[in-house]
Amino acid sequence: MVKQLSVVLPREKLGELKELLLKSGGQEIERRNEYEEYRIDLDGRVLIAYSTGTVVFHEDLATFVSEMFKGLGIRVGMDEVGKGEAEGPIVVCAVALDDDGRRKAVSFGLVESKMSREERTKEVAARIREAALAIGTVVISPEEFRAVWRRGNLNELLANWHARALESVISSLKRADKVIVDSFDERRLKEKLEPLARKLGAELILEKGADRKYLEVAAASIVANEVRCSLMERGMRSRKWRTS
Repeated sequence: MVKQLSVVLPREKLGELKELLLKSGGQEIERRNEYEEYRIDLDGRVLIAYSTGTVVFHEDLATFVSEMFKGLGIRVGMDEVGKGEAEGPIVVCAVALDDDGRRKAVSFGLVESKMSREERTKEVAARIREAALAIGTVVISPEEFRAVWRRGNLNELLANWHARALESVISSLKRADKVIVDSFDERRLKEKLEPLARKLGAELILEKGADRKYLEVAAASIVANEVRCSLMERGMRSRKWRTS
């Protein structure tokens, strides 16, 4: 079955993508609404670019779209899952991708997997592991969480666990260009992660909703979710929060 894939591009890349498709024989066709920047048909395969930067495209056009991710260098994405769930572990993950890794991520529909994670989590997590330069994962069991948690310090703990995941990636990487985190507490994250980012020679980017914008952060979210689901299937299901 043909898949429709999607990614988010910087707005300045939309024009570059359009030019590439037109040079490759694509034809611009009529837009359906005011939110569309353009529609291009290439041999019956359609790509739609929206003013938000979201691009929706036929899977056979993934090669053209992946060209827009070249030259970005090595980027590390970070995210966590399970912090708001009553049961099971918290998992923090960092994933490093280069140009080739991002190309593969576009081709296997990483963004769609993030949006419908229950259906394809295991399959896509395995492919991310194959595509990544390095992956760092930190698991906090419910028992460990109960031992260290006190009211008001969750963000502090999460920042520490993010630092541990990034340290694991640093042990495998000599350098990176950016470290991108789905932000929740800018002050604490800067305090814990900036020194580690400097070790990699990387710029630290803290951005809410980064999992919807950056392939690396979406990849980290999927791997973290797969690890959490696997651990819960194997019995790590006790409650994190005291009920008294």
